[in-house]
Amino acid sequence: MNITKLLLATLASMVVMLGLGYLWHEVIMMDQYAEWSHAPEGWTTNIKYVAIGYLMLAGLMSYVYPYGYKGGSKIMEGFKFGAIMGMIWVLPHALIEVGSEYAPRMAVVYEAWHILEQGIGGMIIGLIYGKSTS
Repeated sequence: MNITKLLLATLASMVVMLGLGYLWHEVIMMDQYAEWSHAPEGWTTNIKYVAIGYLMLAGLMSYVYPYGYKGGSKIMEGFKFGAIMGMIWVLPHALIEVGSEYAPRMAVVYEAWHILEQGIGGMIIGLIYGKSTS
């Protein structure tokens, strides 16, 4: 395992996914999410925990990526990997949230977004690891 690539991929993908997530969730979809969820009035995002979560996600993705790399385009392999990771971590969570606080359409939008967001994060990881995964 190349520790330098692991750390670089973790930090770069975390920054990209966190930035994209902020733009999507806190700017573009904020009002729509408020309408669809049952979050208490005045609820706000605690960025410290969100950043720690993205760091953990990026670290896990960066750690697992070399084990699933099959060769080929760094960008496409990274995107496919990231999209699958988005499905693995968000789909069960989104369905659980439908049972407690989300409207079903929110789960669909949320899942679709994370497939794209983690796909882009995976592209960053793929570009950093390149074809050499040792």
